[in-house]
Amino acid sequence: MGLMSKRNQINISLIGAGNMAEEHIKAIKKFKRLRITGIMCKNHINSRKLAKKYNIKNVCKTIKELHDKTSSKALIVAVPVTETKKIIINSLRYSWKILSEKPLGLNFNESSYILKKSKKLKRNKDIVVGFNRRNYSTTKYILSNIKNNKQKRLVQIIDQQNLFDRKVKKFQNKIKQNWMYANSTHLIDYANVFCRGKIIMMKKKMFNLNKNKTIIFYAKYSSGDILFYTALWNMPGPWSVTISNQFKSYRLEPLEKLSIKGANSRKYNQIKQKNVEDRHQIKFGLYNQINEFLKFIDGKKNYLCTIKDSHKTMSLTNMIYS
Repeated sequence: MGLMSKRNQINISLIGAGNMAEEHIKAIKKFKRLRITGIMCKNHINSRKLAKKYNIKNVCKTIKELHDKTSSKALIVAVPVTETKKIIINSLRYSWKILSEKPLGLNFNESSYILKKSKKLKRNKDIVVGFNRRNYSTTKYILSNIKNNKQKRLVQIIDQQNLFDRKVKKFQNKIKQNWMYANSTHLIDYANVFCRGKIIMMKKKMFNLNKNKTIIFYAKYSSGDILFYTALWNMPGPWSVTISNQFKSYRLEPLEKLSIKGANSRKYNQIKQKNVEDRHQIKFGLYNQINEFLKFIDGKKNYLCTIKDSHKTMSLTNMIYS
């Protein structure tokens, strides 16, 4: 490796050793400029296992040790949402750039606290949040198509959550009580991606359908864009997002697949895309997200979710569910 290559190499560390942490490792490994130099988590056994599997030199027990031993310029935080607030606040005391898994806090109050604390420490511009669906090739395709289109948009989101799912039932009660933040923010963030301006009017209806909670939320934005968000709790239904204007309708169902219907067409036609994640066999959106994180580390323009934008999504979630 030449002198220039060494100079350009970036040391990166991870906090967390669960499924998402491993998915991030897989994505990071695809970038020659990034070198994973350390890992830590609450469960030291799990971090040792990942370190051995992916040849990570330093397994640390504290954030200070992780920072001092690795000389990392960047940090990825992928911990349970109950740990996020504490880990982020402590991590902000060191000089690295941070990419945190979403949501940034257990609920709206924790998100508010993290934002306020980051500003007090003058570190709010050094942290971004991994809403990886912003980096789906499907999302990027739609944005590139409608970027310069001034037509008003109708954004329709259908959200489905099942608290009785076997995977969900194992979570702590306080996570399940805040499940709209832990999981619905994935879908609600699309509103802040595609709806322009500020909300100037909103209405919502919450009712029980067969003893299950159903929510219908309507918002009008200063741009003229309209949002319809429907949440089905403990009922079957697909996650889907549809963005429509006068000439085209773009549908994500599933979110990794894009179909388009023109004004004179009777059906949606799927758009075939070559996804880098399929080629590398990593979680959808993470390759593009790490690529954007590299730009963020280098101080270049990027399309990651800022802490301010993240809080905007948490605020909208609070509006819908409070």
